[in-house]
Amino acid sequence: MIKIFRILVLFFVTMMPVTKTTATVFPGADWEEKSPESQNVDSEKLEDAISFLAGECGSAGTDQVVVIRNGYMIWKGSDIDNMHNVWSTSKSFTSTVMGLLIDDGKCTPDTYARDYVSGLSSLYPAVKLRHLASMTSGYDAENHNDKNDCQSETPLKPTSPRFSPGSKFEYCDDAMNQFGSVLTRIAGEDIESFFKERIADPIGIDDAKWDWGNWGTTDGLLVNGGAGNKGRGIHISARELARFGLLFLNRGNWNGNQLISSSWVNQATSVQVPASVPESNGTYGFNWWVNGSEKVKWPEAPASTFAAEGYNNNHCFVIPDWNMVIVRLGKDGTVSDSVYNTFLGKVEDALITPALPGQIIVDPDHPQWLKYNGGGPFFMCGPGDPEDFLYRGSRNPDGTRNGDQMTLINKLKGTGANSMYLQIVRSHGGDGDNTHNPFTDSDPDKGLDQDILDQWETWFDVMDENGIVIYLFFYDDGAHIWSRDTIGSGEKSFIQAIVNKFEHHKHLIWCVAEEYQEAYSVDCVKEIAKEIRSADDNNHAIAVHKLSGLDFSEFADDPNIDQFAIQVSANSADKLHNSCVTAWNNASGRYSINMAEGTNHIDGGAAGIRQKSWAAAMAGAYVMVFEMFIDSTATSDLKDCGRLVKFMESTEFNKMSARDDLKYGDTEYVLAKPGDCYIAYSSGATASLGIRNLNKGEYEFNWFDCINGDTVTQIVNIDSSGNHSWNKPSGMGDEVALYLKKSGGL
Repeated sequence: MIKIFRILVLFFVTMMPVTKTTATVFPGADWEEKSPESQNVDSEKLEDAISFLAGECGSAGTDQVVVIRNGYMIWKGSDIDNMHNVWSTSKSFTSTVMGLLIDDGKCTPDTYARDYVSGLSSLYPAVKLRHLASMTSGYDAENHNDKNDCQSETPLKPTSPRFSPGSKFEYCDDAMNQFGSVLTRIAGEDIESFFKERIADPIGIDDAKWDWGNWGTTDGLLVNGGAGNKGRGIHISARELARFGLLFLNRGNWNGNQLISSSWVNQATSVQVPASVPESNGTYGFNWWVNGSEKVKWPEAPASTFAAEGYNNNHCFVIPDWNMVIVRLGKDGTVSDSVYNTFLGKVEDALITPALPGQIIVDPDHPQWLKYNGGGPFFMCGPGDPEDFLYRGSRNPDGTRNGDQMTLINKLKGTGANSMYLQIVRSHGGDGDNTHNPFTDSDPDKGLDQDILDQWETWFDVMDENGIVIYLFFYDDGAHIWSRDTIGSGEKSFIQAIVNKFEHHKHLIWCVAEEYQEAYSVDCVKEIAKEIRSADDNNHAIAVHKLSGLDFSEFADDPNIDQFAIQVSANSADKLHNSCVTAWNNASGRYSINMAEGTNHIDGGAAGIRQKSWAAAMAGAYVMVFEMFIDSTATSDLKDCGRLVKFMESTEFNKMSARDDLKYGDTEYVLAKPGDCYIAYSSGATASLGIRNLNKGEYEFNWFDCINGDTVTQIVNIDSSGNHSWNKPSGMGDEVALYLKKSGGL
């Protein structure tokens, strides 16, 4: 809400970690196998994806493929124990050794290679470990058969640089082999032994199913191949490589043991070579290929996807958003990124939304709308106040409230109005007092007060049973307890606890913050949304509310953010409608719009509220009426919201978009899927409603009186294409909507 001033208070706290109700499992000596469906994957669609990949691969097909989800093996080929060279997939093992040495304090990404290999001092004085791990070192070795292949028979003998470090990206095996030599000296032992002790053994990689080739002994130390070329890299089976992928999927943690720091995993799997660097495509980290922000390697896969890749079609894909690892190994030629992009898109199609029956979810076919899981489209229209609902009434010693919450719920239920705007933290800079939070004694240091949460649960149960959306904000505008820029363990625990407590409700939408810019950076909001998504076992929609503006580009393509909650001026129905149309067009079908705060929405009494609500709905927006306080709102006004919900959910509005260019006669606004179905609306249809450019055919007409809810159904034959209008049925008021759907042709 708009305020004159705020007092901002920072608290840095810690809370006990909260465990998700369903967590990743880790294999013991063997992988536990589960059906795809048990892990929310459609087996037929997964088979279709695998069949597609098999048709694009060489002789090995998908015999050496494993698919892991949630730590379970849900698909395996017939030859997944075939151990062989995996070529450049080895590079990701090499950089993992670098991460371990950094964790040990023995080096940093900016350590100079010359400090450990004396032969580099004169030719490569400025080369750092980060250059070697990111293919930007310019390293060259003696005795190339082909000067351009960067695969010398003597890779540890340096010659003149190809370019200055950091000035260019060039994929070079010789540089990686020298990298392995440098890491060997830092470790003081061969990196195979080092990796075995620190990673391979703890995650259970079978000794008989992997080894690491070498270039022989230098200065008394065995030097394993850092690149994987010429047979001197990692030899492993698909079954065992999947363990390595699962470790990285879990950010370096294996069944509660942090084997390598999550900060290293984040660095290694983030873009380290921007697209601005010559020859770079902006998709390389520290020896991992990633989906870059400037150039996306696999557009059909989530932005978080990364992979270890090697010659002869050897891949280990890690897809955090799907909690999935996919390994494909072989010795049978090359497959392009475009093939894997299509394959990953097919895998995504196989994912089953883990939602409750009847739960409100993002419509997978029309992400600009929400729907009921297993049912039809969902529409929302209801009060946007009171914001202090959770904290109304006097506070009891245990933190609970003696308020009118159940009275408000009972007034709302049965009217059809189906939303309530609720805020968890309204203290610490928000609009509430210092008790408007769910912590024991209102002190974040003491953790969440279960008595408070249990009382909320009694209210939420009744709301959920009556189809009232729990539109639940984590933070009021300006409210922040932790950092504005990133989230730490205390805030993560808070988010996880809230989500785990209430995620079982079907009529629930999370919202990160009201007017988020007042307290949080864009990156912090994204982190919070990601944490909500990670904690939520039922995949509820997640929204973000903005202070002002109709552009949501900062979050438009974030996989964890589904809805833009808008705050706009609503001085007139037309102005509100046009603002929502602009927001709809900006969305381009990527997220839904919720007209959550239209200032002046309640001006003009019952007619003004109703007409503005319809104006927003006819622009493609959900509606929450700002300053519609339930206790002081006429029940008839609540029923107006309910009538709008009832009408919209009786149509196929989820297939439509705002098309005011098609209005004709007294029609003011149009939603349409041209050629199929239309909604026409007018707040003052004295004569007729009409549609332009209507195709001839048979249509079913459903007229709706917006004031009293009366309906009239007709079958109408349109005998010629063009502009058409129709008189209102007798008895229909001036505020009227018409849903027409083509049912046949002449």
